[in-house]
Amino acid sequence: MSDAGFDRWLLTAVLDGEGNPIVRNKYLWGRVSEQHLGDGTVLRYEYKLAGRDVIQCLVTLPTGKQKRFTFRNGMLMEEKSEQVAP
Repeated sequence: MSDAGFDRWLLTAVLDGEGNPIVRNKYLWGRVSEQHLGDGTVLRYEYKLAGRDVIQCLVTLPTGKQKRFTFRNGMLMEEKSEQVAP
């Protein structure tokens, strides 16, 4: 495939049976950095690394609320909701 936005190794989009996007993924350094949902919602992802391992992922929701996920040895250890100050 050679469609715009297509990457043979990364999942760039999920389409419904009529070809409408359910989700489109953007990547930075091989990790999802943004997800654009079919309803217009955008989720943003930031990662904290130890070498090549993800030890923390901060997900920012459209409301500004953030969820922090902490990992150890590739396993989810903690999920914490946070509110960003205005």
